[in-house]
Amino acid sequence: MIKRARRILCLIIISLMMISNVALADELALPSSSADFSADFAKYMLMLATGHTQDKTAAVLQGEGFDILVQNNYDKSDNDPSHTCAYTIGVRNVQINGGTRPLILCVVRGTNAGEWYSNFDFAPSHSGETSFAENFLFAANDVFLTLTNVIDAYDSPIVLVTGHSRGAACANLLGVLLNARYNSDDVYVYTFATPNTLREHIDDCDNIFNVINPCDLVTMMPLGDWGYMRAGHDVILSGDTELSENETNALSALVRLAPDIPAYYSIRHSLTGPGESDDGMTTFEMMLMLASGISKDTDANVETEQSNAIAADSDFSELMNLLGKLSGSWSENDVLKQHLPQTYLDLLNQYNAEG
Repeated sequence: MIKRARRILCLIIISLMMISNVALADELALPSSSADFSADFAKYMLMLATGHTQDKTAAVLQGEGFDILVQNNYDKSDNDPSHTCAYTIGVRNVQINGGTRPLILCVVRGTNAGEWYSNFDFAPSHSGETSFAENFLFAANDVFLTLTNVIDAYDSPIVLVTGHSRGAACANLLGVLLNARYNSDDVYVYTFATPNTLREHIDDCDNIFNVINPCDLVTMMPLGDWGYMRAGHDVILSGDTELSENETNALSALVRLAPDIPAYYSIRHSLTGPGESDDGMTTFEMMLMLASGISKDTDANVETEQSNAIAADSDFSELMNLLGKLSGSWSENDVLKQHLPQTYLDLLNQYNAEG
């Protein structure tokens, strides 16, 4: 399963490169209001968010007339578990209501290498009272500190924020932070394949749109059973009912292992039999083992030995078997494909046709 997990990252990167080659609009047409969802504008924002590498992202934005102002965190090492995201900030002018205004764009990169460690460490405080997915909030705040300096240097700018996957979670909370400081009428936030980000409803987020494939497992983490949700409005695309049910079963197994946030970090389950054990692993540690495989931070043979060490009657067995089934077949509706940017583009085209 570790080797299959590595294929996720390879496919996402390939998909990012493919989608960024799609022709973008010759002229930027903003929705009439930041609170109005536009599928066409969503497709434009998705394409802007799919450069992934530092050079590719710069090329995509420059091709759309943006001058690159900032590019941070693209040099993170493969084993860096810090709660930060790579991001690019650019600026161009846009014609609105007969006048010219600066348009500031912030693109937050999706998961790369060691950032998988951070993805699974959603509550470093280990507290059941936390109000946010702390990993993504830390990343959003890091971007926010730089982005506000850029925004404040311009007269009456419009701000666009976008991201896919981990970048979407960061962009979602970045939208919340920006709304608290600026007029939300001037802030447009479009996120794609967005994980859950907070545990309490926040008002005045009508300008934040999260485009969600209901068959994308990433959008279900951290678990709703732990109280997590997203800020803003979810735009739900079409999905496969059977696949969604299978994914729900896998998540139910995760809930049985860790019914709440403290249990995720503290309860040690035996690898050699049922129940708890002092020399077992927490669910968090098990997810880090999977993260090490995806990020290529450990030897594949060691990872395979660790996975094979899980006994058939271990508490972890149900979850691992379900995850294996979800990623085992390479069918049209395979769970891994549901997260790819190209899948989101296809579903947005379908959404447009149905609308």
